[in-house]
Amino acid sequence: MCQHAFGLTLYRSLGSIDSIVYQPPQDITPVLQTMSYFETFTCSTVTSTAGQDIFKGSIMALSHQRTYLMHAMLGIAAAHLSEAAAQAQDVSQATQYRKTELHHWHHALRLYRAELSNELAPDHVDSLITTCMLLVIHSFYMSDPNEKSFVNATASQQQSTPRWLVMILGFRLVLRHIERYITASAWFEVFNTAAPARDGWTSHLEKLSDIHADFLDLCDITESNKHLPNIYKDALWLLFPILQVEQLSMRDLPQLMAFMGRLSGPFVQLLTIRDSRALIIMLYWLVLLNSLGLWWVKVRAAHEAQAILGYLQMHHDERIQKMLVMPRIAFGSSSAY
Repeated sequence: MCQHAFGLTLYRSLGSIDSIVYQPPQDITPVLQTMSYFETFTCSTVTSTAGQDIFKGSIMALSHQRTYLMHAMLGIAAAHLSEAAAQAQDVSQATQYRKTELHHWHHALRLYRAELSNELAPDHVDSLITTCMLLVIHSFYMSDPNEKSFVNATASQQQSTPRWLVMILGFRLVLRHIERYITASAWFEVFNTAAPARDGWTSHLEKLSDIHADFLDLCDITESNKHLPNIYKDALWLLFPILQVEQLSMRDLPQLMAFMGRLSGPFVQLLTIRDSRALIIMLYWLVLLNSLGLWWVKVRAAHEAQAILGYLQMHHDERIQKMLVMPRIAFGSSSAY
């Protein structure tokens, strides 16, 4: 894929941000204040413990050399500040931080696109990866309460992949773009930890819990056909290791996000056409992600989960209804959602 096409593919859903007219500098929260907030508070909410060490060990210094990275860090910190102010019902502060957020993302995206069009340099790998990670976080954060879930899209919109999912899948494009240098990246070990075990599928079948068995039954996966191609099996192979964790923590965030990033194009297509089994798999991922209680997760996860629950509430398959019970409890929905 040429560099120009790469940029268009990854950011087509964010093109409108280029048209934003941001406020003059005097209305923007000071850079030092915003960056201090990122280092002190935001950093621990957007990456694992190992990732925090990477940010504080090298990425903070690198941001002074890569302007797009600096703007991305400031943009995500401003979004965090805006969310905190909104929760405190401080409308004035929330509005100011929102202006700051848009200001920095405007510059981050413009400069990042320009960077992707240049010849790849090995010493730019960490800044490219980190910026894309923050873009994914920012796209998942739902600041507009009137935003529609992809589940409730109109017929003409159903073939469009939701913006936040485009960004998660776009992270895979970035990794492909820099793969020849990835082993030298500060993030390499974090990615390795997030990768599912090579023998994971076999081990899961050998020690089934009730929920694993329910998924296999729903997706028509049996001992006799487990080696045959199955679009759901590939997604479950990514989900099962996370389901086995007794109590998720920030240590598991890379694996949780990697689940969506590794989904195949055909599976994503099933999501956009509201395939019931694909939606159930995604619903359980939302439950797991939501359990971390992160500021950029909670509204989006609840919004998409409630839409899925509403869409499937009258489904005729008893297996579907059985698997909706736990997510309903997790998101506080009644059985008659």
